[in-house]
Amino acid sequence: MAGGDPAGGQAVQQLERAARQVSESYEQLRGHRIDLLLNGMIALPSSEHPGRLDLAVYELRHGITRLRPGGPIRVHDPLWVRDEADHERPDDLQSLVREASTPDLGDDEILVERGENSVVVYVDPRLDRTSPITVGFMQVIRNIGSILRPAETNRVRRMGHIVSSNPTRQVVVESFQHHSIPPPVDPMGSVDFVFTPGARMESTVAHDRIPLRPKVEADLRLTLPKSMETARVHHRALVEAAVRKAGFDLAVLDELRGTRLQMDHPIPSTAITLSWSAPEEFEDDA
Repeated sequence: MAGGDPAGGQAVQQLERAARQVSESYEQLRGHRIDLLLNGMIALPSSEHPGRLDLAVYELRHGITRLRPGGPIRVHDPLWVRDEADHERPDDLQSLVREASTPDLGDDEILVERGENSVVVYVDPRLDRTSPITVGFMQVIRNIGSILRPAETNRVRRMGHIVSSNPTRQVVVESFQHHSIPPPVDPMGSVDFVFTPGARMESTVAHDRIPLRPKVEADLRLTLPKSMETARVHHRALVEAAVRKAGFDLAVLDELRGTRLQMDHPIPSTAITLSWSAPEEFEDDA
């Protein structure tokens, strides 16, 4: 591996096996796991700012399982978004979506730490709860970016997830848009260690890139694949809540197309990033 192409087929297979071993070891060390960690957004045309975007952003943590008694499990970090001028905007205290979560969750099983502009959420399943739980979060961010890419810039758009020490079997990052919004150009996925100085999801430099290849699929409908069957009901309830919050009728869900990145056994302290560009011109032929 040291003397060959790190992106070669055999080397990638070895890296994938190593990632799985790390993930399974973390399950034993931490005493819990998450089956599916999903971050998504839906780009919608802003009704108040023509030519601009409103984003319905959502997070699904599915199949959170205790393997032995332990401390609270962190499931939501402060969300930060960056506009064209590189201004950071903190989230508006992203809310738990009860209809997308395990129905009988008690208030004592959800722990919230509030800061001045952000909120961190943990789950702490009761000792008598032996089955996995699911929690969903969503929010709407208004007037965040332009629908088309300005001709004078080649700025890449990104979204993703920074993997904490929670053992996770699968990460999904998905971006969908209304048919009047241009589809992504040249979508790609990457995995970077985030403890490298300067590395983050917005980085344009591969500070410490891992030569794994997250699976990226484009021109998809919003429905999750059959391999994620147990999460489908929660996912649907979550995106419905997000679209309603954005002020759109649920019929818009059938008009969405998007791109999805998928990675199995993500390594802790890495950023899983979906990147794409918006075209300078677009004609809606729907």
